[in-house]
Amino acid sequence: MPRTPFEKARRRVSALMVLALLAVALLNRPPQRRALWAGVFDCAAFVLIVIASLGRIWAAAFLSGRKSKVLCTSGPFSLSRNPLYFLSLLGAVGLALLSQSLVICAAVAVIFLVYYHFVIRDEEARLHEAFGDAFDQYRARVPRFFPRLGSYHNEETLVVQTRPFTHAIFDSSVLLWVFLLLEIGKHVYVMYSNN
Repeated sequence: MPRTPFEKARRRVSALMVLALLAVALLNRPPQRRALWAGVFDCAAFVLIVIASLGRIWAAAFLSGRKSKVLCTSGPFSLSRNPLYFLSLLGAVGLALLSQSLVICAAVAVIFLVYYHFVIRDEEARLHEAFGDAFDQYRARVPRFFPRLGSYHNEETLVVQTRPFTHAIFDSSVLLWVFLLLEIGKHVYVMYSNN
């Protein structure tokens, strides 16, 4: 299926959103919190980012080379019709937690959910056009965004195309690299501001 103008623009908008989130994380001066609470924010951020990264790799394995050719309904796609976006939300909130501001975390979550509502709506129209009744049946039994754990089922075997899967691994690791760079930056800033 050819990409729609909305889908082409979506990549640029998504990249701008990530850059804006990074700018906020870098320029935000975290509130003065006890070391314990700062550690809790950092640990929660790390956990969400790891879940998001590994989950996106898992979902990419099921989608690898099949996107727009086959309706993926097993593995992570049996829990949510949009597991990659759900996992991206976890990663975005994880990065926002590094700001140690619940207001920034809430703002990131709201902006993400509003923006991806339109992305998902556009993709669902394309999937309905491509797969018709099969997509309607899938839509009736699997939640749109937030996973339902009781609906999980898997395939016996899965053929993964290496090029798209390798690309997905790289994309998913970006969250971990950004986390690492922000943490290093934070510690360097603290070290130099105390001198």
